[in-house]
Amino acid sequence: MIAIYQLRDPRTGAVRYIGKTNNPRERAARHRRGKSAGVRVGAWLAELLAAGLAPIMETIAEVAPEQARAAERAAVLANRDADLLNTVIPGNRLPWRYKPSN
Repeated sequence: MIAIYQLRDPRTGAVRYIGKTNNPRERAARHRRGKSAGVRVGAWLAELLAAGLAPIMETIAEVAPEQARAAERAAVLANRDADLLNTVIPGNRLPWRYKPSN
C-alpha cells in the first residue's frame, strides 16, 4: 500500500504539502530532518527546523500502488485553495495552481 499524506505547519495547522510514500515512518523522519526533493518544501522545512519545530505528517489515504498518482493528484486538487508548497499537479506536470477553464 502507498500512503497519501499531508504535512501541516505546527504553528498554524495549515496544510502545506501533499505527498505519497510507501514508507510513512521513514518519510516522516526525512521531513523532520529537513529532507525534501522540492526547493519550496525544503525551504519551509529549514525554516521549521531553525525554529526547533517539525511538520505534522498525517496519512490521509492508503491506496494500491497503481492508484497512488491519481490519489495524490486528487488530494492536491482538493486542497487547491490552500497555500500548498507542491509545485505541480501529480501526473500532468502542470503548475498545481492551474485551474482548468471548464
